[in-house]
Amino acid sequence: MKPTTEPTRYRLVIADDGHGFDPEASVEGEERHSYGLAGIRERAELIGARLGIVSRPGTGTTVEVIVPHPANRGLREVSEKG
Repeated sequence: MKPTTEPTRYRLVIADDGHGFDPEASVEGEERHSYGLAGIRERAELIGARLGIVSRPGTGTTVEVIVPHPANRGLREVSEKG
């Protein structure tokens, strides 16, 4: 896992050397009792993030999430004062 903060965005990369999978087949064949990749994509979209998944059977998986810095999304940071 490699999180980085850049001037305009936050970036998180998670990679493994596991079995891998076909991301397109996983989304198409997902059963509704599990949120799986569709849920991850939906959550990324809700926060204005870009999600990238690179995987193939036998090669492991890399997931990258890029979230624009709040100032670049037109959002104000909320003060925690009460």
